[in-house]
Amino acid sequence: MSSVKDVYLEGLERLVGRGCEFDGVFSNHGPMAVDALIACNETAAVVPWVVTYREFLGEAPQSSNRIVESDWREAIGNFARVADWTEFFRQHVILEKQL
Repeated sequence: MSSVKDVYLEGLERLVGRGCEFDGVFSNHGPMAVDALIACNETAAVVPWVVTYREFLGEAPQSSNRIVESDWREAIGNFARVADWTEFFRQHVILEKQL
């Protein structure tokens, strides 16, 4: 029997690398749904729900134009750069953990 934490992490891990639903419109409710199922004590439903939901998600977009400290303002509000923003914040989180 898996612990609640194990089920929670498995649900989230199965969403890694997936993009948005609805033909690329900025939305992926998977992590919030996993949270809600866990909060409602529906741990047995988490993995089956995620497996089904993944079918509606495209691949996560790839970063193509790195955002740097000197030009980040130019990228604000540009949805086409969502992967660039993801990578920008990922790098900042990594740097903060190293401090």
